Amino acid sequence: MRNPWAWCVIPVCLSVTTPLHAQSHEQTARRLEDVQQRIQDLNRQLASARDEADVAQRQLRVSERAIGQVSRKLHELQAQRRDQMDRLEGLDDERAALQAGIAEHQAALIAQVQAAYAMGGQPKLKLLLSQRDPAVVARTVVYYDYLNRARAQRLAAIRKDLDEMGKVEARTRWEAERLAGLEREANTQKRELDKERNQRRILVARLRKQLTEQGGQLAGLEKDQERLQELLKALDRALSDIPDNAGVPQSLANLKGRIGWPVAGSRRVAFGDARANGGPNWKGVVINAAQGAEVHAVHAGRIAFADWLRGMGLLIIIDHGDGDLTLYGHNESLYREAGEWVETGDLIARVGDSGGQEQAGLYFELRRNGQPVDPVSWCRKDGKPAG
Repeated sequence: MRNPWAWCVIPVCLSVTTPLHAQSHEQTARRLEDVQQRIQDLNRQLASARDEADVAQRQLRVSERAIGQVSRKLHELQAQRRDQMDRLEGLDDERAALQAGIAEHQAALIAQVQAAYAMGGQPKLKLLLSQRDPAVVARTVVYYDYLNRARAQRLAAIRKDLDEMGKVEARTRWEAERLAGLEREANTQKRELDKERNQRRILVARLRKQLTEQGGQLAGLEKDQERLQELLKALDRALSDIPDNAGVPQSLANLKGRIGWPVAGSRRVAFGDARANGGPNWKGVVINAAQGAEVHAVHAGRIAFADWLRGMGLLIIIDHGDGDLTLYGHNESLYREAGEWVETGDLIARVGDSGGQEQAGLYFELRRNGQPVDPVSWCRKDGKPAG
């Protein structure tokens, strides 16, 4: 703030002697030094704030990567547990069917025993002197004996199968209990990681506010865009040796207006919208979706990138050939790795809030020959997901 008395000093300064003039120069020099010192202090504060923000971003990256791994493990465990429960139900149905068969065979066996007893209960002499042919009687006895032994053997085999099934069922139940234990453990780890991530997000938000007050947020957003552009250029160079549409049955260009969306949901942010904080306009869309919702590949292609990127969080980029790329950002977890091939509708990730977002949602971007295009012009009007 300017000194109000400075204007009173000026007339005096004009008529002072040389020592006063020299003293005025010294005061001016000191004031300049003070200003320069304040500028240096502000620069150090800005640098410190940015360094602290970078540290927080690195911590956020580590935390969100870990959360992605645990979340993926949790979903896999839940799927395995469902498979185990289905297997248990199948075993129960099979056991019930076998028990019904055993009951049926037991009834038939009782009838045969009663018939054999009725035949064998006659006095031997009476049987021999009966009007029936002894050869027929002998064959009948042998026949009944064969049936009884056959049924007895079958029952023994069924009982053996039931015993084995009981062991399998017990083992399956044990596996289900073990998986439930692992699921509980994974849930505990995820809660801890969520807590850590929330703490990191609070830290990043506080530092972002500090940078905003000091004029640094816009530069940060532009820097994030530069990082993404550098990544895309690097991918373009790395993929230049791959023939167009290698492994892709149909070009994306032939499917304009018919591509399914990566996830169902309304659009929170539209293509080209201005950012509230004055950063670069949105080059894709943000789709409202629940945390953990499945994200599907909108078209066949090869995973060009699958990792954490500042500003994007856990990001997947798919190369569809002919210069077409799709980007899927802010995921909770990734299910594919760089270099893998995917088909239309394949599960590639789950919706999240990585990258320091305040709420869950999927960032989706479509690029043709290096330029972002509006996904609305290329995807289905009914909002139906791919697959």
